[in-house]
Amino acid sequence: MEAILPLTESSARRAALLLLPSLAANYESLDRLWIAAPAKQLNAVTAQVASVAHPRTIFISDEELLPELAAHKRWGLPSPGGWYRQQVIKLAISERMEGKFYLTLDDDAIAVSRFSDRDILLSDRAPRNQDRDGYRTKLAEEPDENAAWMEASSWILNAPSLNYQPDLTPSILSRDAVRDLTLRLKSCRCPTARRWQVAAAVARVTGRVRLNGWRGRLLAHDVPWTEYTLYDTHLESRDEFLLRHYIPHDFRLLGNAAWTRAQFDSWEPRTLDASGRRLLFNLVQSRTGISPEEIVARVKKKAARQSEM
Repeated sequence: MEAILPLTESSARRAALLLLPSLAANYESLDRLWIAAPAKQLNAVTAQVASVAHPRTIFISDEELLPELAAHKRWGLPSPGGWYRQQVIKLAISERMEGKFYLTLDDDAIAVSRFSDRDILLSDRAPRNQDRDGYRTKLAEEPDENAAWMEASSWILNAPSLNYQPDLTPSILSRDAVRDLTLRLKSCRCPTARRWQVAAAVARVTGRVRLNGWRGRLLAHDVPWTEYTLYDTHLESRDEFLLRHYIPHDFRLLGNAAWTRAQFDSWEPRTLDASGRRLLFNLVQSRTGISPEEIVARVKKKAARQSEM
């Protein structure tokens, strides 16, 4: 599979110290790695990660993937937040992916178990973390926030709301399903955000910048969607989830996550969860303010203990 990793100058060091070396050590099937960064930061990001990046890394600017960003700036429209920008990037990259599935990554993930595509892709289906059929993935997120994401995605797509929390990054998306989703977004109900209305008016006047396309719509939304709530809502409403994905019982893409400083106090990297399922990635939330050096020290400490056994 190929993978997409959005970065900024401030997050590149974390990726260089943790994620990228762990990918090289554990994910043997990685094809091309796309690293996206704001155009003004692209050179700095490249310099920070080039020495540890995958041999087939392609560096690309956010603005090349999302031309609407330049149009927003040109016309003095509000700049979309970095978190939403990165989510749209993870969807927009589907237009450049060559395989059926691709891996989405963030700088705060750490690959902890060796795996390959043949281990996890099953009959042209990719794994997803969540337990469907009434079970919710147990993650340390704010319930109200999760509900708002699902409700907003339901509203945008005019589809029933999910009854479970979808995957978080790292996640594996179907290229074709994402492309289908973007086609659907082109015709979905328009957001009420004033900045989108202004953007759409500018697009009509200029006739050259399609700010009212699916990327422009998502960037201008003032409702709290996420890429994965949109993705799963789309699949579930079309009854295509099990056509594209399966729920693994012997491994999980993501587990052992530290979302707060308090959780990190007792955190150490783990390759198995409490049920004995193999974990492919661990995570230490970047918003906790924990330095990558502190996480590296914790990883090395665990490795040293294991080597003594």
